[in-house]
Amino acid sequence: MRMNRLGSITLAAASATALTCVLGAMPIAEAAPAKASIRPQAKAPSGPDAWANYTVPKPSYPREARTVDVEIPMDDGVVLRADVTRPALADGSPAPGRFPVVVVQGCYGKPVALLTDSDYARYGYVEVIVDVRGTGNSDGSFRALDSRERKDSYEIVQWAAKQPWSTGKVGAAGFSYYGASANRTAEIAPPALKAVVAGASPVDIYREFMADGGHWASPSFLWFLLELTGTLPSPSLDDPAKALEILRKRLAADGNGIPWRFDQLIKLFNGQNNWDNADWRERSLDVTKIKAATLVYTGWEDLFFRSSPRQYRDMKLQPGRKQLVIGPWTHYTLNKSVKPEETPSPTKMQLAVAWFDHWLKGRNNGIDKVGPVTLYDQGADRWTQYKDWPSTATDYRRLYLNGTKSGTATSLNDGTLAAAPPTTGGADTGQFNLLGGLCSRSTTQFLGGAIPEGVPCNTDNRPEEKHSFTYTTQPFTTATQIAGSVGLTLRGSSTAKDASWVGRLSDVAPDGHSTPMTQGVLLTSRRSYDPAKTVYAANGDPIEPYHYYTPDRAQPVSPGQQATMHIEILATDWILKPGHRLRLTVSGSDTPHIMPSLQSPERFGIATVHRDPSNPSYLTVPLRAVTN
Repeated sequence: MRMNRLGSITLAAASATALTCVLGAMPIAEAAPAKASIRPQAKAPSGPDAWANYTVPKPSYPREARTVDVEIPMDDGVVLRADVTRPALADGSPAPGRFPVVVVQGCYGKPVALLTDSDYARYGYVEVIVDVRGTGNSDGSFRALDSRERKDSYEIVQWAAKQPWSTGKVGAAGFSYYGASANRTAEIAPPALKAVVAGASPVDIYREFMADGGHWASPSFLWFLLELTGTLPSPSLDDPAKALEILRKRLAADGNGIPWRFDQLIKLFNGQNNWDNADWRERSLDVTKIKAATLVYTGWEDLFFRSSPRQYRDMKLQPGRKQLVIGPWTHYTLNKSVKPEETPSPTKMQLAVAWFDHWLKGRNNGIDKVGPVTLYDQGADRWTQYKDWPSTATDYRRLYLNGTKSGTATSLNDGTLAAAPPTTGGADTGQFNLLGGLCSRSTTQFLGGAIPEGVPCNTDNRPEEKHSFTYTTQPFTTATQIAGSVGLTLRGSSTAKDASWVGRLSDVAPDGHSTPMTQGVLLTSRRSYDPAKTVYAANGDPIEPYHYYTPDRAQPVSPGQQATMHIEILATDWILKPGHRLRLTVSGSDTPHIMPSLQSPERFGIATVHRDPSNPSYLTVPLRAVTN
């Protein structure tokens, strides 16, 4: 059953059957050498309900008391404004005593934040929702997650800790931009910050938002539009003259004569910001500096999915102090429930409150024993807890692109994936669809859930395969898990000046239905990568290549010239059932995820995938036999 479409099965309907991994051999016809065993994924002991290990919190206060536009002065004289919401008694008066504080910071205006994170006060917290500088009712110039905004975060946390209604312990929380702010607050490590809950938060703004594989990506334009929602002062500002003055300053030109927001968009169109540069490095996150206990969550089809598993892996925190949750969600369809409908369902808010209850209030509620990695296993449609993910003990296998016909695909070539490299040379040549990807899983993912339920291209990759190259395994004889990042090493050429390459994985059922799993893209000239920052499988294959994406590292090719691309295919956790096959689809377009630009005409031509025994093309895949 396909999970993560808009309106499809919610978290509340998700199965919570536990997954058990066992030792086994490569379960496809082209077997791996006998000496190479497949080790089980490290899995936490759990019952049939992956969410049964902690006490679900309940509201403890009947009402809340909110004060709007509380001024918070910064060290440079800029005044930020926050809505402060305190626990309240039945008569609406603020509850006496001191409470831990949850800070939420965003660029869309405080009223937007109130729609998504507004219940903390009822659970015994003071919630401080802040308009970051240059947005909403706050003064200053907006620069979106820059170093000044992080310094503000430090001061906000320390200010909150010193207020008369505060215990001195502070948490940071949020989703999307709010999550990015929470993460960057954690990086700068104010002393009062003790816990963080960050959802769908980009770590590397360039690679996970602005561009993908060296292409201008559609989420960047979406982000620009969302930023504009914070341009106007919030309705809570009842002084029209003050509101107009704030708006005038925001629309005023910078030194180059163009407001910053619009300057960023122009640089995307002309290609200047399609390269990694100092601006993007300033906005990136070094998760190794995070000291506060941090819960990270995202969806398999979220815009920023790439970030969350890497953040969990790279944070220098012990499991339990760090946790990861990945569910069957897109960015804008992240459901509130994280438990089966037939049992009491904790919401996203309750999960966050449980985290804060433990780390800010000292409650022994068991939340630190959950997971520490809790995933929705796709293909099997069930929640599972793991000791770690991706496992450091993962065994990767190469599956080589082969010219033998699989007899299962309607595509430009209908090739196969085999455990043994090809013995003779060959190539697949054809013309890709210029509008490839228009109706696909990636459109759903990178436009935040734009394709509604019932549209088959969101759940069946066969329309994409007709104008693409495909390579398909033999049927798996036992249930097999793909858990982690996947690398695609592709030897290709094109008559285009600078071809785009798109790799998609799908789960092919016995009836031929091809369910999309995950994908990756790369522009030929952007293929050089930093060996020191690249993540490799045990056999030395790059599975998370860290491409430079800088002009000095570009590697142009002439039309027809062969090049080897290492394409990062986003991590997945998927169960292939017995009788199912794994399929790789290779194409040259992923519209509208890869946005058109001035360089677009250079990317399309006659494409060729080369299958030479001495220089083969292959997938590097983490495969594990499973039971249950």
